[in-house]
Amino acid sequence: MRKTLVLACALALAGMAAAPAFADCQTDLKAAEDAAAKITDAKQKAEAEQHIAQAKSALAASDETSCAEHVAAANEAAKAKPAMKP
Repeated sequence: MRKTLVLACALALAGMAAAPAFADCQTDLKAAEDAAAKITDAKQKAEAEQHIAQAKSALAASDETSCAEHVAAANEAAKAKPAMKP
């Protein structure tokens, strides 16, 4: 009985720990949107906005991993140096 109670408590704590991680993706997504709004290069901005749209879709589908991956890709697109014109 005691092992069952300990297991139930551990599972409950694990579930509560997962909730802030999902909310964290939403916070990171907002920051990525703000960064994308400041991009002046059209190609770079389009790439970042594409990843942001995919992250929003993943967030709506409750897919935290995919959301985080697309947010990271959007941040990389925002930080990348624009291509130099010849």
